[in-house]
Amino acid sequence: MAFAGRRAQFILRRAVVKHLKGPDPDTHGAARLIHVAHREGRDVSSALTPLLITQLKRGGNPWRLINDALRMGVRVHDRAYNKAAQALSTRGDHQGAAKMCEVAARENGKGQLLYNQYNFANLVFAYTGIAEYKALQSLLSRLTSEVRWWHGSRTCKESIKLAMKNVARRIILHSANSEYHRQALIHLDNALLHVKSCRPTWKCRQAVSEAYIGLAGRRLDASLKRLRAMQKRQGKSKGRRGRRQSDEVG
Repeated sequence: MAFAGRRAQFILRRAVVKHLKGPDPDTHGAARLIHVAHREGRDVSSALTPLLITQLKRGGNPWRLINDALRMGVRVHDRAYNKAAQALSTRGDHQGAAKMCEVAARENGKGQLLYNQYNFANLVFAYTGIAEYKALQSLLSRLTSEVRWWHGSRTCKESIKLAMKNVARRIILHSANSEYHRQALIHLDNALLHVKSCRPTWKCRQAVSEAYIGLAGRRLDASLKRLRAMQKRQGKSKGRRGRRQSDEVG
C-alpha cells in the first residue's frame, strides 16, 4: 500500500510538472489536477510544490498562494516558503518576508526561526533591509550559540557577506549614525567566523547526503524495474488468456 501511495504521488507530480513545462506554463491545468486529487483524499503536497514555485516565479501573490495551500491542509515545502520570502523581499516588503519566515518556522520548524539555512538567510536579508538590527542581533546570537550541520553552508556564508556589504555602505553614507551600523557589522562578522568554523561539519554532511541520494536513486531504479517487469508479466498473462478464449470460441 505504501509503495502504491508513493507511486500515485509520483504520477501526479509528473503530470503537474508536464503542465508547467515550456515558456507558457499551464498553471490552471496543473491546479485542476491537484484540486481533483485533493478532493479524492490523496496526498498532493509533493505535486503542489512545483506549482507554487512556478506561480511565485510568475509574480503570484505570495501570501495568497501560501495561505490557500495551508487552508487545504497541505504541508507546504520549505522550497515554497523560501521562494515566497524571496519574492516579498524582491518587492521591497522586508517585513512581509520576515513574517513569511515566521510562518515557515511555525509550520515546518516547530516554531524555531533557525530551523534551516534558507529561513536564516531570508531573515538576515529582511532584517538588514529595514535596519532592524535588534532582531538581527538576536538571530545571529542564536546562530553562534550552537553548532548545526547547516551553519557552514554556502547559503549562510553568502547571506552574511551580503548583509555586511549593505551595512558597510550605510556606515559610509550615514556617518552621523555610523556607530549604530558599526555594531551590526561586528555581530555579522562574528557570525561569519562561526559559519566558517562550521564548514567541516557542512562538508561531512554533504558527503553523507550525496552518498544517501546515490543509494536512494539505485533503490528507486530497482523498484521501477520490478514494477515494469510486473506490468510486462501481467500484459503477457492477459494476452495468453485472450488467445485461449479466442481458441475456445473458435
